[in-house]
Amino acid sequence: MKSNWIRYVFIIFIILILVFAVFKIKSDEKEKELESQVSTNQEEKNREIKLAIANLDTMNPIISNNKNVQDISKLIFEPLVDITSDYKVKPALATEWAKESDNSYLIKLRENVKWTSRTKIYCRRR
Repeated sequence: MKSNWIRYVFIIFIILILVFAVFKIKSDEKEKELESQVSTNQEEKNREIKLAIANLDTMNPIISNNKNVQDISKLIFEPLVDITSDYKVKPALATEWAKESDNSYLIKLRENVKWTSRTKIYCRRR
């Protein structure tokens, strides 16, 4: 009689372990599914950037008088030199620069920075 009681307890114990294992596996699968949905939603959100400008005079940051256009262009293109809040020039891509003539500058770039001839920059004299 005593051995039958131990068998029943052992069988119930095994069944409880199996139920717990199935429950744990199902909950892990639900968590992974939720994480994949969240990561998919984040990828969709990160595909585009919307930037609003009240008055747009031109998208060319060199000739624009709009500070917002210039700030947005810094998010896309890194400048050769940057201007601080107290209007002093500080290096960005350029480490050194010197004026050779009225319309010619000599600019030394940081290491590992490459300049491409495919980039066309249009400037106008003011």
